[in-house]
Formats: sequence, C-alpha cells, structure tokens
Amino acid sequence: MEMKRRHFLSGIGGSLIVPAANAAEPVARNKVNSYKVTLSTHILDMVSGKPASNVKVNLYQETTLLFEGQTNQDGRCVILPRHQEKLAAGYYQLAFYVAEYFKRQHYAVTDPAFLNIVRIDFGIAENPASDHYHVPLLLSPYGFSTYKGS
Repeated sequence: MEMKRRHFLSGIGGSLIVPAANAAEPVARNKVNSYKVTLSTHILDMVSGKPASNVKVNLYQETTLLFEGQTNQDGRCVILPRHQEKLAAGYYQLAFYVAEYFKRQHYAVTDPAFLNIVRIDFGIAENPASDHYHVPLLLSPYGFSTYKGS
C-alpha cells in the first residue's frame, strides 16, 4: 500500500503517515459469527491474597446454561478448552456463586451475604483480536472487580 506523509502541527514538527487516497484496498471481512473463541476465568480472593478454589461457575448465553463447573485449587476454571466447542460473537454471562465460598472461609459476612452471586455480563466481538477470552474476578465479601485478561 502506498503511503504519503502529511504534516500537521507545523510549529511542533509532528507528522502523520496515512494511506494515499488512491491506494485504498478492500478490507476482508469474516462471515457473521465465523470467528469463535475459547473462554477461561480465575478468582483471586482479595482478603487472603490467594486463589479462590471450589467456587461454582456457570456460563449462560441469554437464558441458556452452556457450562457448569467450579474453580480448581489455583482458582482457575477453563470454561471452554481449545478442544471443545467455541463461542461465537454475542453476549454472555458468567455467574460466580460466592456466598458459599465466603462461608467456607469463615469471613465475617452478613446473613444473607452482601454478595451471593456475582454476575459478569460481557460480549465477544465479531472479529476479536485474540481467539481466547479470559475474564478474571478480583473478589472480597463486599466488592469485586473484573477486566478483560489475556
């Protein structure tokens, strides 16, 4: 692709490289829902600083239960390993059943617990940058955080 340098911010000396107007190339697009990904998660207990093991984890697409499992001793759960069916683009929900975990840890929590089930609604893009999504959970009895991991 032919490139042309355009100068801007002349007093500062910056420049930007942009494609020449006549050098546009068609962008290849994948078919709808043709790109699929695998999914994993892990839970870090922010109180103890350790992985949260034996926490029930469910994966839903809308109201359909796709996966039911639990975290291992390292707090990890490979929901869809690379050798299983992969997830298409769309919206999903991870449900972490954390109240029982807090009770097993003998944390001083209210009854009923402030957090019972932590639900994370997330989307898988049509053409994601990676073929694997990782959705971690940082957890305490009174709050949680998540991010798109790698």
